[in-house]
Amino acid sequence: MDANRLRTPWMGAALGFLALAMNMGGCVIEFDPLPSGGGGGSGGGGNAEPTTVTLRLINETGATIDPQIFVTGDAITDPDDLFVSGNAFTRFGVGNRGLLGDFDSDSISFDCTDARIIGTRGGLFGDDLENPDGTGTRRILGQDTNFECGETITLRFGVSGGVFVTTVSITR
Repeated sequence: MDANRLRTPWMGAALGFLALAMNMGGCVIEFDPLPSGGGGGSGGGGNAEPTTVTLRLINETGATIDPQIFVTGDAITDPDDLFVSGNAFTRFGVGNRGLLGDFDSDSISFDCTDARIIGTRGGLFGDDLENPDGTGTRRILGQDTNFECGETITLRFGVSGGVFVTTVSITR
C-alpha cells in the first residue's frame, strides 16, 4: 500500500480515538509536543530564547518597606551610577508606588535589554519611611554575571537577629 494514502485527515482522528480508548483501558500514551514555531510548516522549530527576566520582591517583615529598586539597560562602571533617580523603578506594590505592605510580595517582568543591571539600595524598613527603622543590604546584580535572561531574581527583605537584611536568590 502507498504510504501517502495513509496521510489523511481521518488518520489523525483514528489515532485520537485509539488513544482515548487505550487511555480508558488503563494505557497511557504520551505524544511529544510540536517544536515551538510551528505546526506543519517548514522552518522554525527549537526553543526560543527567553526575552524577559522576572524580579520577585518579598517583604518578610510586619511593617511597610520601600525596596528601593533600580534598573537599567545601560552598562555602568561605578555602582553608584545605578542608584540615580532615572533608574528608580516604582511601578509595583501598593498603589503601584513601589512600596510593599507587611508580609506582601510582588513580581515584575522586564525585557532583558532594559534590565542589564538590577539593584536595591537595601530597602527602607518601617511604617514611617521618612524616618525608617533601618535599611537592608545593598545588592547589585548584572546580567550574564549574576543572572541570565529568563531567570527569576528573588529579593527577600527581612529581619534577622535585629538586623535588617536583603537576601538574593536566582532560579531558572
